[in-house]
Amino acid sequence: MSWHFVRSPEAITLFVGTVGGFLGPLYGILVTDYYLVKRRPIEVADLLSESRSGPFWYTGGWNLRAVAALAPAAGVSATVSFAPTFAFLGPWNWFLSGAVAALIYLGLQTRAGGRGR
Repeated sequence: MSWHFVRSPEAITLFVGTVGGFLGPLYGILVTDYYLVKRRPIEVADLLSESRSGPFWYTGGWNLRAVAALAPAAGVSATVSFAPTFAFLGPWNWFLSGAVAALIYLGLQTRAGGRGR
């Protein structure tokens, strides 16, 4: 029912803020991993490698520390999006949830030595 978004500025704002809020943590984790954790260029061949010793091999294909950082940041995003008490933070949802995810991920990676296994 996309026509309802066109008719209601509040609906558009809620939809864009919610989607952006849930994409913010992903961006925060990716940028933190690239610029602060690994600090080196990405080799395309490494992205496609199935080697267990490769830099992008994680537990069952999942970087569990990234997932652990994503979950609470998504919770922050959902709270900002749907709790009327925090509605004033709506325009900042993307930045807020991205920063929460980045800080949690950086903390988890720093404590674990930076590999993300």
